Amino acid sequence: MIRKASSMIRGREGEAIVSGQAFGNVALLTITLAPEEMEDLPTVVSGEIEKEASTRGFEVLVIDAHNSLVGQPSITPLQAERIITAAVRVLDRLKALSQDPFKVGSAYDALDSYGLKDGIGPGGLSVLVLKTESDTVSYITIDGNNMQQGLRDRIVQSVKDIGVSDAEVMTTDTHLVTGLVRSPLGYYPVGAALPTASFVTQITQTVQKAVANLEESSAGVSKFSLQMQVLGSETFQSITSFIGRVARQIGRSFLWIEGGSFLLAVVILFVV
Repeated sequence: MIRKASSMIRGREGEAIVSGQAFGNVALLTITLAPEEMEDLPTVVSGEIEKEASTRGFEVLVIDAHNSLVGQPSITPLQAERIITAAVRVLDRLKALSQDPFKVGSAYDALDSYGLKDGIGPGGLSVLVLKTESDTVSYITIDGNNMQQGLRDRIVQSVKDIGVSDAEVMTTDTHLVTGLVRSPLGYYPVGAALPTASFVTQITQTVQKAVANLEESSAGVSKFSLQMQVLGSETFQSITSFIGRVARQIGRSFLWIEGGSFLLAVVILFVV
């Protein structure tokens, strides 16, 4: 069991922001580009961070915060490079930090006032507050698919205003909210269809509940792998290619039918 933790620190490189906290030899990193947009973190980026962590004696948990979106942008090569640079900087600093016993408090809000069409999944809101000798930080997770641009910063500031040292806001990237509403994305990112002010207040109140039940704690980490059949990129490309071929064949068939119909109409016209 892990009974000591460091404080949470931040590393920034350009728009890339990486928070880090060490639990023994386990480093917990959260990654965001907020307030810039950010979609899925490329596996090559997380893989590179894992390699860098290993050379420093860390097991690492890399979390894509999924907390700032308007469209559906891809992470650029420059942004990927900046994320890795910021993460390495955080890992180096974590290696030098002292660790102390810690307390943990948690709280949950089902967010019953909202549903899938509002962009909120059945998992609702979960808050974890972690207190060390040097700071108190909060990890906030909302069951949704990404977050309205700018909302993450409002939540973090609201939590700081009640005396919490720092916070990170994450979404689960659930797709249960997808395909239920007419919108450019086919769903609403968290906050896009909600009364923002009251929503931020609700989150802040849940953080306060977590702070109120802090207890001495320990942590544990385990890893496992699963072999699963998934719809990978090659299969998806094969399916879309097949659909494209069928569509083109149908198009050519309609062209012949239309041409034949036109010729038949001309013949009938002259005969009559």
